[in-house]
Amino acid sequence: MSSDLNLSLEEVQHLLRTSSAQLDDRPYDRGDFAIPRRIEAIEKDGVPLIVRYGYHVSPIEAETTALVAQHTSVRVPTIHAIFSEYREDSGHTVTYIVEERLPGTTLLEALPTLDDHARLVITSELRTIFSQLATLSSHRDRLGPLRGPWHKGNAKFTWLLDRYPCGENDARETRSFIQYWVNIIGRNSLTSHRVSDRLFEPYDFSRPPAFSHGDLQPTNVMVHEGHVVGIIDWAEAGWYPYFWDAYILHKSLHQLWAMFSIWEPMASQLGDPYMPEAKAMFRLLTLVEDAS
Repeated sequence: MSSDLNLSLEEVQHLLRTSSAQLDDRPYDRGDFAIPRRIEAIEKDGVPLIVRYGYHVSPIEAETTALVAQHTSVRVPTIHAIFSEYREDSGHTVTYIVEERLPGTTLLEALPTLDDHARLVITSELRTIFSQLATLSSHRDRLGPLRGPWHKGNAKFTWLLDRYPCGENDARETRSFIQYWVNIIGRNSLTSHRVSDRLFEPYDFSRPPAFSHGDLQPTNVMVHEGHVVGIIDWAEAGWYPYFWDAYILHKSLHQLWAMFSIWEPMASQLGDPYMPEAKAMFRLLTLVEDAS
């Protein structure tokens, strides 16, 4: 991974302490491990950068970003440097990923300002991006992150996987993926009565895994002047059940109620034809949250 910035870990830590472009009001503290994952803006020689760091940040995130850049035309941040530092006082390894700061604003910020034409254009561009990412599906024949088990390469499930262990070969096909979540529901006396064969009915278990960003919704889409200029935050990317992008889109509707009337037509178009599976997955993971 080459870069003309000649960054060192010490310099990155210094820039985090002194940068005026911080995204978080909490100052950087090298010895503070209360936050497992954090994102900050810095500048190096006038170049705007983003640093993703913490003990739940993995080099796999940067490797997956590079994979997308190599094999698709989807614009992603250029990765300038990756550093890892083991801290004996905490027993944590903290990873720092230094990447390009893409221009524009997030789609979430831009949504209220977009006219009908711009929404149609962005929806079309996102559909193309989903199609581009789907071309990576054939790189793997089972579910999971780019390498290693789920808990090593996926930020989304870390908190659950710590509580409900998932082995190296577990949840690697769509059926066993669904079974993993159903097992969690069955272990809790408050939700165990909801376990039935009906939880498995909506899905087509014959379909192969699909590559997915893992969290492609408005907060991770960068737009400028009415067009998509890039996709950020690949921490949850990997190979998922075929309907996963639709699930994320459906889930985002429940998180963005203030934008529902604007985002729902776009999300529904992008999630078609897998919205029935997406809604079933949302109900299933809602039960998992109740059981946890």
